[in-house]
Amino acid sequence: MNDTMTVGLIGLGKLGSAIGRLTAEAGHRILVADRPDDPVFGLVLESVLPEARAVPLAELLQEADVVVLAVPQPALAGLDLTAARGIVVDATNAWEYTDGPDSEHRMDADVWAARAPGVRVVKSLNHAAYAELLADAREHGAAGRRALAVVGSDDDAVARASAYVDSLGFDPVPGPSAAAPLLEPDGPDSEHRMDADVWAARAPGVRVVKSLNHAAYAELLADAREHGAAGRRALAVVGSDDDAVARASAYVDSLGFDPVPGPSAAAPLLEPDGPVFGVRLDADGMRAALAEGLEADSAR
Repeated sequence: MNDTMTVGLIGLGKLGSAIGRLTAEAGHRILVADRPDDPVFGLVLESVLPEARAVPLAELLQEADVVVLAVPQPALAGLDLTAARGIVVDATNAWEYTDGPDSEHRMDADVWAARAPGVRVVKSLNHAAYAELLADAREHGAAGRRALAVVGSDDDAVARASAYVDSLGFDPVPGPSAAAPLLEPDGPDSEHRMDADVWAARAPGVRVVKSLNHAAYAELLADAREHGAAGRRALAVVGSDDDAVARASAYVDSLGFDPVPGPSAAAPLLEPDGPVFGVRLDADGMRAALAEGLEADSAR
């Protein structure tokens, strides 16, 4: 590609790794904020993103044209971004299940203006799950290409971030910073909770079960094991129709996973902000996680 950028990633979890993978495939130069106190960080970086170079945060902020924030929101409180030379793309969300009830909410332009004066922050890449980013990226001009919103108060920053999002494989849709809440997990442009009640209204009489959505596609391929294998990964199978859950459980078992049945009320626990999303658990661990999640929900 012609417009090669230097992209700095802060965070190398599932979201950061996915964005990094797309960034590498787009031909950009990648820097990752080093974590010298983490003895396994270098091994993780070499494994998931060998094209990247780990550098101190200060160096990343000085060199990067685009800085991508892909960390849990509580970690933002300790980040000093005032030295950022380029634009900052905030891909974070407030997840109470993983970050706790005190996680920062609505990191919009006004919040960032107070926290990091002069830094040009754009909100994007936060309203699609990491596995969807990897699966849905398409070449520019491809039919049915997925769109991602790019919102902020600085037109030039939005334009630069839009070019970056386009290079990753998505149609950027610019918008004002006031649109940032629409991209949050409870906003209309985030993924919706298609639970049993929603399906009952949408498709009366159809027996719908929720499963296979709380593991990345690469994990499904890597973790499948024969029935009875030690340490076999469990997947939840939740719904309101016992027979449908039993049939779906048999299917999940045939794919290579221990099915753990649950009620339709457990569906939100499998979503990206839920406690079992992306977590490798055996059957006992999954049953415990579902029970704890349902108990926590009922206590609210």
